[in-house]
Parts: sequence; structure tokens; C-alpha cells
Amino acid sequence: QPLDPMSFVILAIVIAAYPAPRALISVSREGRVSIPLLGLSILTAALLLPEISRLVPMQLAGLGGEHATENHWILTANLELMLIAGGLLAATKRPGWQALGIIIGLAFVYLGVASISLPYYAGSWNLWGGALATVGGWAYIGATLWEASKTALAPAPGEV
Repeated sequence: QPLDPMSFVILAIVIAAYPAPRALISVSREGRVSIPLLGLSILTAALLLPEISRLVPMQLAGLGGEHATENHWILTANLELMLIAGGLLAATKRPGWQALGIIIGLAFVYLGVASISLPYYAGSWNLWGGALATVGGWAYIGATLWEASKTALAPAPGEV
């Protein structure tokens, strides 16, 4: 079943155990929005949203044999949405943005290499998509490290 009630229980436990729950709704940032990360995230959305709009109807119609019965299509669409959301969140420079940017980059490198390794497997992004994902993953990592170095060199608010 796509929506397991246990997922909500786990989410509630994670939120309750979070050391600073008010920080979860805070909108503070470490600086201005990262234009390179925002650009990569918009490009990611432009490339993945058509795929998501293809996968969701396939899942709902039960097309694709075992992939539909095992919810692979909706899980893939969910993963792709999380990659887009993670990239956008990293671009906002909220606390944890550096780790998130690196994780998103590593996820794209991994998925890209997997797609290159299995180009004809159902759900693969094929050779070109895998190559693009790998390059994009390294771009996310590079942009995150570059932005982090700029943030580290910038004077703190109130300093001259």
C-alpha cells in the first residue's frame, strides 16, 4: 500500500525527538539564496517532472506488471520529488543546507552510475540520462562546496 500509517508514526517520533522542534518551522538562513543551487534545482525539476507525470498514471493504472504491483513507479516518482525538494531546500541555505546539498549530489551520482550500468532496465534513466545525472550530481557537490566556502569567508552580521 502506498501510504503506510507506520510512516506517519515514525515521522511523529522523529519530530518529537528532534532536539530543537521550533527550529523545524524557523525560516532563518545562513545567507542569501544560492543562485547556482537554485538553478540546478530548477533544471532538475524541468527534467524530472515529465518523468514523474508519466510514472504516477502508470502506477495508478497498474501498468508495468510487477513494477506496478510492488509500487516501484510511485516510489520512483516520490524519490524524484524528494531530489527536487532537497535541491530547493539546499538552495535556501537553511541550517543543514551543506549536508543536504552534498547528499543530493551523491544521490544523483549514484543513480546516474546505476542507470549507466543498467541502461535497459525498467525505470533506468538510460545511458544519456545516467550521464546527465552523474554530471549533475557532481555539479550539486561542487556548487555546495563553492557556496559553503563563500559563506565561511563572509563576515558575520554586525562585523565590519
